[in-house]
Amino acid sequence: MHLHNLNLHYFRHYNNNYNYDYNSVSTLAHELGHSVHTYFSNNNNPYHEASYPIFLAEIASTVNELLLAYYILDNSSDINEKKYIISNILELYRATIYRQTMFAEFEKDIHEKNKNGLTLTSESLSDIYFEKIKGIGGYPVGTLGKGILMLSGGIDSPVAGYLAMKRGIRLECIYFDSPPHTSENAKNKVLDLAEVLSS
Repeated sequence: MHLHNLNLHYFRHYNNNYNYDYNSVSTLAHELGHSVHTYFSNNNNPYHEASYPIFLAEIASTVNELLLAYYILDNSSDINEKKYIISNILELYRATIYRQTMFAEFEKDIHEKNKNGLTLTSESLSDIYFEKIKGIGGYPVGTLGKGILMLSGGIDSPVAGYLAMKRGIRLECIYFDSPPHTSENAKNKVLDLAEVLSS
């Protein structure tokens, strides 16, 4: 069956922030993967067998993201655009292999704990999730997205980074090394601070 023959009323409605950039198109491709998967699952299985676990849900969506990425890699002549796409593919692998596996483990654990008599509340669910992906005494790392920290040798930037990580933000640190205006000792101090933040 070709995509244009699909009955569109089966498709889920998505409210995405579309910003006319690669991430917007990739998100759209990802979510349409879920829609097509749901369409075929609903139309080829009895109602009580049509749903699918989280782990399977991400297959069609991530394949769509990869098809888009490979299409751009095959058709772009811009080396910087290709580097950007490859970086996105690597992040997709990380997110799929680690994060989606963690989500599947979380789902398995909540069912097991419920089967063993644990009442599932928002607090117990948070505790189980926290076991999977721990933050620094705050929200789990990565739950509030990503941020960039301009890390220097002073006290303010590592403290700001620590507080942001405690709120669940996954940080990427940058440092401006500009010899002779900055010394090798300053760079080493920043590397030491980054190691402390990442431990």
